[in-house]
Amino acid sequence: MLQYAREYPGKLSGGQQQSIAIARAIVTEPKLLLMDEPLSNIDRKLRGNIRQEIRRIQQETRIATVYITHDQEDAFLLANNVAVMNAGALEQTGSPEEIYSAPASLFVAGFVGESNIIRIHILGKDRISTPWGEIACSTKNHERGNASLFFRPQHIKIDKSGPYYGVIKNRYFAGEGYKYTLSTSGENITLQDQGIYETGQPIRFSITKMTLLFF
Repeated sequence: MLQYAREYPGKLSGGQQQSIAIARAIVTEPKLLLMDEPLSNIDRKLRGNIRQEIRRIQQETRIATVYITHDQEDAFLLANNVAVMNAGALEQTGSPEEIYSAPASLFVAGFVGESNIIRIHILGKDRISTPWGEIACSTKNHERGNASLFFRPQHIKIDKSGPYYGVIKNRYFAGEGYKYTLSTSGENITLQDQGIYETGQPIRFSITKMTLLFF
């Protein structure tokens, strides 16, 4: 940013102004640093570079930092501990891995990362009724009754011998593979796969039962 040292603030872009504000806040080495959406006006490429620099400086200086963001990538890449808020209330705290892999509430499950959430009925110990029929899986001491079943797109596998049936509704290119919207028994679910399947194509699939969560 040295080339802009003599420029008036009004001549700088929003991203440049934000970068300078971040630098000014960090250079004083405060005991506590509060950052409220600091990267919101910065372009994606520069955003990644500044994010890495913030993380490096924070680790070197050990400045306690509260970082407020709606960007999950920022939160997961920068934080040791994440707090998920909903309408001013605290939903869950934990490491990025804990928040992603073991959401404590239906809100966190739907808010963090991509998810599939469908209505099911817990029939009893280790047995549930789903749009695909009854499934034997660990219900982890949940009481009988209606519940929400949660699983990630990567927990679904297109499998010729899979027990469940669906039809490809949409396909989206996602870099290293494809994201699909699958219509199955009146529900739309999302999955990831490296194979190429056409819209309208019927497929069979399986779900990794160990990853199922109930709310």
